[in-house]
Amino acid sequence: MPVQVYVQNKSDDTYLLSPEGINLFNETGGRVPALSLDQTYNKLKKSYWRSGGWAVATGGFAGFSIHNVLKINEQIKADIANRMFKGGNLVPGSATEGTIFLDVTPRIASINNWSLTVVIRNGKTGELVSIPYSLSGNIIVRDLLENVNNIEDE
Repeated sequence: MPVQVYVQNKSDDTYLLSPEGINLFNETGGRVPALSLDQTYNKLKKSYWRSGGWAVATGGFAGFSIHNVLKINEQIKADIANRMFKGGNLVPGSATEGTIFLDVTPRIASINNWSLTVVIRNGKTGELVSIPYSLSGNIIVRDLLENVNNIEDE
């Protein structure tokens, strides 16, 4: 699950933040840490390899499809790296943003009573500051095959 994170420092102190300090907590308090670049890429890569597998299984443009899958995978990894939330020093008056990717349980229906928490460290005192953000809403998961069938029907 991709989440866009924006953090602005309105204080007079510099804070250190890291993607590892961003976590999702479900309604029971279970922690879902942000995925690393490689973890995110590996999850997405599996989806594209499945697409290549379907092309081979159906006999349609198999060699061409596998070549495209490899090329697309390289582009996806570069795009993920470019968009991912990066850590560093957040000086007074500055802001940073990026996308984090979270591995949530497949087919969950709701994120009501979940929270996204960003933990930052004060550069002067070393104090950890936790910034929680409450989440709510429903999640609709569409099956990949259902999406393909809908496209073909149009």
